[in-house]
Order: sequence, then C-alpha cells, then structure tokens
Amino acid sequence: MKFSVLILAGLALISVSGFAEEELPGEPSYSTFENAAFDYWRASALLRPIASRADFEIVLFAERDVADLPPSVFAHRPEVGQWLLGDRKMARALRDAGSKTYCAFNPQGPLSASPDLRYLLLLMRSVMTRAITYAHAMEFVRKAGEASAVYADLFRMLDHLNSDQSWASSHYAIGQLPILIRAVEGFLSRRPPREDLEPLIAYFEQLQYPHYSQCTYLHNEMRQYARWLIKEAGHAEKKLAQLYGDRPDKPAVEQLVQLEEAERRALLDTWLRGYEDEIKDLCAATNLPYPQGLQAVAEIDNRILQIRDSPDKPDLNHALPLFMPPMKTTYEQYLAAEAMLRMVYHLLVAAEYRDFVGAWPESAELVLQFGQETLPPDPFTGGPFKYDHDKKGPRISTDAPKWLLKEDRFILAIDLGKRVQQDEDRLKEYLRDKKKLEKQKEAEQRSVHQKSSNQQEPGTGRGGNISRARNRR
Repeated sequence: MKFSVLILAGLALISVSGFAEEELPGEPSYSTFENAAFDYWRASALLRPIASRADFEIVLFAERDVADLPPSVFAHRPEVGQWLLGDRKMARALRDAGSKTYCAFNPQGPLSASPDLRYLLLLMRSVMTRAITYAHAMEFVRKAGEASAVYADLFRMLDHLNSDQSWASSHYAIGQLPILIRAVEGFLSRRPPREDLEPLIAYFEQLQYPHYSQCTYLHNEMRQYARWLIKEAGHAEKKLAQLYGDRPDKPAVEQLVQLEEAERRALLDTWLRGYEDEIKDLCAATNLPYPQGLQAVAEIDNRILQIRDSPDKPDLNHALPLFMPPMKTTYEQYLAAEAMLRMVYHLLVAAEYRDFVGAWPESAELVLQFGQETLPPDPFTGGPFKYDHDKKGPRISTDAPKWLLKEDRFILAIDLGKRVQQDEDRLKEYLRDKKKLEKQKEAEQRSVHQKSSNQQEPGTGRGGNISRARNRR
C-alpha cells in the first residue's frame, strides 16, 4: 500500500512537470520510466517499513548513531545489521536512478519566482539517511565495493536534485553534501582496496570542474525571474510590489505603478536589461581567481546596496536589489562546497596510491603526479590542497577564509587518521554506555522480581503468623 501510494504521488508530480509543458524545439523527450525522478520515488517507497516497536528502536539507533560508528558496531548489534540489509530493494532503485542521465522532478509546478523544493529535500534526506546505514551494513558483511557504489549513487542523487541548475536546487544539494562526505570519510579511513573504490573513482573522474557553476545558476535564475515577470502581461508591477513588501526601496515600485502602461512596460524592460547586464558582470566575477573574484563581487554588492538605499532616485534600476541580494557570502559558500567535493577526489587518488605503493603519499605533489596532474586545484588558491599524513592516514584541507572555518555545515578539512581514532573512541563509549544500560535493566528486573516474590511467598504477613501459631499448639 505504501509503495503504490508513493509511486502514484511521484508520478503525479512528474507528469505535471515538463511533460505537460510545451517542449522547446530540438529538446529530447523522455518517457516517465527514463526519468530518474521515478526511481527516487520508488527508492523512497521501498524503504523497509517499521512494523513493530523493535523495528522502531532499530531504525532510531541506525539513523541516530550508526553513521558516527564504525561498521564493527554490528558485531555487538547483529539484529540492526540484519534489519538494514533488508533495504536491498531501495538500493537497487537508487542504482537504477544513478544510471540515468535525465531527471526532472518539476518542483516548480506553476511558474513562480523561485521553485519550492522542500518536499524534495524530505525525499532525499529519507533515502540518503537509510542508504548510508545500508552501506555500513554492507561493509560489515565484507561487501565494501557495494558500499562504495551506494555512496557514488548518493552523489549522483544530489546532482539529480540539482538537475535544473538553479540557485534553489543547488542550495539544497550543497546542504546535504557534508552528510555524505562524512560517511565517505569514514569509509576511506577503513582503507578499502582499490577495486572497492572503483564506483566512487568513476564518479569523480567523469565530473566537470567547477562542479557547482555559479555562473550557470545566475543565468538560469535571471531567466526564471524574467519569465515570471512577463508571464501575465500588465501584472508585473503587482508581482514586484508583492515581493518588495516593506523593503526600504518599495517607493520605487509604487512610482512604477503610477506610470501609464506603455511607460511601465518600457521601464520594466529597462530594468530587466540592466539586470541581465549585472548578471553578466557577476558571472564574470565568479569565474575569476578567488582574491580578484571576491573583490569584484564585493564591488557589485556595494553598487546594488546603494540603489536599495536610494528609493527616491527614479533613474536607478530598482529591480536589482530585489533580484540580486548580496552575493559575497554565497560566493564563498559555493567555493567551500566545491572544495569539499574536490578534497574527496584527491583522497580517492591518495587511496589508489596507497593500494599501489603500500603507503600513503608523502605530499600533495605525489598525489597530483599519481593522478596524472588532472586533479582539480583548491578553488580558494588555485594551487594544491594542504596535505600531510601520519601512520593512521592523511589529512587534506582547503585554504578557506577564517569565517568559513568556523561554520559547522562545511567540511574544510578531511582527516582520515583522526577519523580512525574518533571511530575507535565512539565505539568504546557506545559499548560502555550499552553495558551500563544493560546492568541498569538487569537491576530493575531483579528488583521487580524480588517484589513479586515477596508478595507471593507463603508464611508471610498475617497468614504466616496464624500458621506459626497453630504449629506451636
């Protein structure tokens, strides 16, 4: 029942999408079953259901704790590992989705200023959380290659989530990236052989870098806003007024409404053309090396903030502050996401080197040489990532700005040696807590049993006294 309901819901959302819209000339058409979105809905529907209290406790432990523990925890909780291995059908659906190039969820529905992707985020989170725990269980049963394939499929899932190449979809995809990278960090720290790494290596080798193209997102958002504004002729100024709300530059929109229709259209057209020019400048800035790009983005931000603070100047483009919020922070956040992805690729090559030579590379230069110098550089410096290692494993990090280093939602250093120690410590702590809890339960059971025995023991209480009195006679 659950499977059929979710599949029908997914199909409904897919079919209301690009399939229902008029196709652009030359645009290829795809059937529903060629659409990876169908398989993601199928994967969600095929998650092993919770059928009892015991199932609930297993899933609670798996989704809350397993990702932060090594797979060896299943030696102490075999019932959890066995239960998670029951998600094979979900994993197959995830694999089917990852094998497809086309994915259209159509999160937009009716044309809007920005797509609403919240329901997709819930879908992706539920599948990703369970898939990571499933990969842990596969590692425990010595199928690390299948675990690697699951991780590769999850990276592809995030790419499919971002298939419309918009700011909204890329923001959600990047938000899930640290969860996946933490899982892959643990996987690599356990030193799987090269053949088990092949699915992940194949994924990273086929990527185009930069993977998160801010320029593409900017252009797509510009087209989205322009289409949304002109969709209903004569109502663009109302849409702008609705979006501006109580912003300080709202008077500029109120002045627009007072113009004659021809003047309004001309001014709106001027604003949109100016918006396009600013996007071109911003796009060029994001393609510069980081120090120059940061300065250029900051200058554009300042220019637009000046427009926002001058609502009484009709000669300024008052659409820009609405459509182009300050970009400096976002620009650096996307570079951080790019760095996270690239660091994983570098560590995969370092793991290949270790499998071939028998020891971790001594330097970043050795990693680059072994990768035939095709590895993407640190996006913040344009040069190699920082790299060092100890006997437990390597550490790689990016030279990101200090404010980003303090952000928990970005992983700007991956330390396999430290992860080995963390996993060992967490497992010991978990086993101590487990043993303590078991002792508490045993003590409670003994106490309950003792009370029950006292209540039922013959020759106690009033009846016992009478019995002893009769014996004395």
